[in-house]
Amino acid sequence: MPSIASGYEYPPPPTLVTRSETGYTEEIEDFQEMYSNVIPGPHIHDVLFRIGTGDLTRQHVGAIVNAANNQLHHAGGLAAMISQKGGPMIQEESNSYIQTYGQVETGQVAATRAGQLPCQYVIHAVGPRYNPTNIPRSQQLLTEAVQNAILYASSVPPDTMPQRTMAIPLISAGIFQYPRKDAAMVIVSAIERCIQENPIKLEEVRFVLDSHLAAHQATRSLTVTEPPVPLLQQMPLVPILPPPPPAPESVISEFEEDDVKPTPDRPNIRLEQRRSRKTYSEGSEEIGTKQNPLNCMLANARSLTNKMEELEAEISTGNFDIVGITETWLDESYDWAVNLQGYSLFRKDRKNRRGGGVCLYVKSCLKSTLREDISEGNEDVESIWVEIHGGKNGNKILIGVCYKPPNITETMESLLLKQIDEAATHNEVLVMGDFNYPDINWETETCETHKGNRFLLITKKNYLSQLVQNPTRGAALLDLILS
Repeated sequence: MPSIASGYEYPPPPTLVTRSETGYTEEIEDFQEMYSNVIPGPHIHDVLFRIGTGDLTRQHVGAIVNAANNQLHHAGGLAAMISQKGGPMIQEESNSYIQTYGQVETGQVAATRAGQLPCQYVIHAVGPRYNPTNIPRSQQLLTEAVQNAILYASSVPPDTMPQRTMAIPLISAGIFQYPRKDAAMVIVSAIERCIQENPIKLEEVRFVLDSHLAAHQATRSLTVTEPPVPLLQQMPLVPILPPPPPAPESVISEFEEDDVKPTPDRPNIRLEQRRSRKTYSEGSEEIGTKQNPLNCMLANARSLTNKMEELEAEISTGNFDIVGITETWLDESYDWAVNLQGYSLFRKDRKNRRGGGVCLYVKSCLKSTLREDISEGNEDVESIWVEIHGGKNGNKILIGVCYKPPNITETMESLLLKQIDEAATHNEVLVMGDFNYPDINWETETCETHKGNRFLLITKKNYLSQLVQNPTRGAALLDLILS
């Protein structure tokens, strides 16, 4: 499908509804400017270009840009947050668009009304999945997505969109795996070129990022000849640190609840990947070997829904095949919010009370099956078991994610240990989770408590090796990977 720049006429924007019809309530705008400059365009169409940090869903602009997929299915990350805060109108109109016009091609855009958001329209731009073997093509498609979004907003008549401003996020840098710094450079360049080369009928284009460091890196991509007077000089910046030393092979981490600052009893441990030693086949390709290792990650979330963007970023950076999450704090009301494109999701929520819960993300290209038989008869145990099927050789690997609360009853703990004992009879098994046995010394494999010794006995009986070496919360090693 040709772009707007080549003369293609997109469907007209939907008719706006009144704020009283959408249930919109006023919110304070969330935008902290770090750079601003007026970019001259052709025919005296100058546009203010701003870079800063903030919440995209709280931008008081004419239109915001959503990082969408081809089917406009807003199920994860930023798209899910926009859909949630804007209300059902956004997904309903997206579905209607797909039914009428078909899928949105990569590099192209579609528009819906914004529902309960403080803007008027949401322009859904489909960025590319990053292809490291063809970087120029990835750059071209990302540039097209950004510029077509700007051209679309510019083409909306002023009586339809009186507020001639728009906000653009970091497109393609989530599950589409575009390196964040590289994506920011491409987007800044695309915005500048689009304004300079086209008579843009907008007053302002702003690039909204989620951290000061990301915004600072974006300003370094600017190509304007006159040095601007940015606010960078007036506020402390996050320092650009040298790269950290290589992480140990096995590291567990946790997302902090509500993104609180680290404290001695609750450190902010970086998410790191661990390469599993398990081997199985997918088609004719051996996965899990040194040549093609199976990448696994375990994280303790303490509420997954407000960590989805961080999770997407970690998954895309580490290119993980399997991701286990404990303490998801989910229930059926969050079905739409925690899906990740390209992954199958298996989850078990805690029933009738807040907290707990586990889930497992498995790459969609891997054939996987939920093993309900392992937990049959003890559904209240917080564990989930999934079998990944190999290719022509018929190999299988059983993956378990478990959460043992500190206040678990004796009965529930016995049932959990029974599940692990049964699962370990499989030839290939990987068990990971938050087990809350702080008194076990894994170097000496000793423990002074009855409960800890029972767990150690299960691991020794089934020849399970504990792979995590470093403490995962304070001085305690609570989150484990057993293989």
